[in-house]
Amino acid sequence: MESNAEGYLLCVSGKLNYFHLANRIIKNIFDYDDNRQICILTDNLHFFQENKNDRIILIKFDFNNHLHENIDSKNDWNKYGLIPKIYQYKYTPFEKTCFMDVDMIFHKDFTFIWDEFNRSNKPILIGGKCDQNNKSPSNWHWNHIDKVINACGFNCPQVWSTIFIYNKTFCNIMNKDVDFILINLKNWNVLSLYNNGYPDEIIYSLILGLNKIHTNLEIHDWFENKYNCSPFDKEPLKSL
Repeated sequence: MESNAEGYLLCVSGKLNYFHLANRIIKNIFDYDDNRQICILTDNLHFFQENKNDRIILIKFDFNNHLHENIDSKNDWNKYGLIPKIYQYKYTPFEKTCFMDVDMIFHKDFTFIWDEFNRSNKPILIGGKCDQNNKSPSNWHWNHIDKVINACGFNCPQVWSTIFIYNKTFCNIMNKDVDFILINLKNWNVLSLYNNGYPDEIIYSLILGLNKIHTNLEIHDWFENKYNCSPFDKEPLKSL
């Protein structure tokens, strides 16, 4: 495998705890994958320099380069969570990229998702729920997704964005559509109730809906199974 063919990407900025969580997930990834590299987008390159090796790629990320009038840049979640997560596609050095949140811990080998992605013949493999028409369950987005769908005029799936894989085709989709989505957030009645900001899941949901891409229920269920992984564990000192 070429070094830039497939790899992982982490977004690490803001509070120090997330940097310690990043070190934990790096070790955890290497426990199950001894080939692929990890790219870290961060506002603090120095933190990772001491333990850097040839399987880790460090790239500086500055949210100020991606300001948008509909995104409150004074909000910490928007600065350190939302903005890096939706603009990561501009920075990935890989042809195929597996993004994951840093507060995950894997208890079983997760690398089968690469094969699932390659078999899917889709530009992105991401967990979530939708019907055959790519419509989310009505209780998603704080029981408000039906109003969003009615306003935007196309069906959108429920999205679970803790981990997903995408390729360069999806990067082109994001580059084409992300500004259109952000401009219309208020027009489409999208709620900004997650840490007083917009959840990244609804941005990806709208991108997928606009491009008629379905989410994957099997991936969603595997990663929500506590015996497979802990997707929301913010205790960095917990043993693996």
